[in-house]
Amino acid sequence: MNTEDIERKVKNIIASKLNVNMNDIGHTSLLVKDLGVDSFGGIQLLFDLKEEFEVDIPIEDLKKIENVGDIVQCIQNKLSTE
Repeated sequence: MNTEDIERKVKNIIASKLNVNMNDIGHTSLLVKDLGVDSFGGIQLLFDLKEEFEVDIPIEDLKKIENVGDIVQCIQNKLSTE
């Protein structure tokens, strides 16, 4: 799966879970500041991403993720090592 496919799926998940327009989500959109993700929403998002991409994303990794691009990079790294 290439980076563009991963990013499209990530944006789709975020848009559906947060009820935001997918076109309003950019690669550099900050999860908390721009998209309004709180700690509970972050954990929900983590589980949705795990399910969609079938990768293990530890909660510790969630603490390092600040924007959409960080999510894409994390998933891409997990997919390339599994």
